[in-house]
Amino acid sequence: MKKSFKYYIKGNREIVQKASRTLELCRILYNLCLEQRKFAWDNYHKSISCYDQIKELPSLKKFFPEFKEVPSQTLQEVVERVDKAFQNFFRKVKRGEKPG
Repeated sequence: MKKSFKYYIKGNREIVQKASRTLELCRILYNLCLEQRKFAWDNYHKSISCYDQIKELPSLKKFFPEFKEVPSQTLQEVVERVDKAFQNFFRKVKRGEKPG
């Protein structure tokens, strides 16, 4: 069973915009991590670890300064979430279960 939660943010417009911007940047980072892992596997048959991607976060911030708005720990947790999703996917495939 999947659960979802809705949260309502109370505060001024600035706080709501900052939270929305942080979520948007986290979404972008998640998709970048997925794309990087898929590219590495498709082209080099190499898997990328969570720690490899975390080590690249400082250089990502240099190329995309907007990621400096988000705390580093938050960005690291996004990368860890991608890694956990991959581990769960391949664990289910190995067991013969339907992934997803």
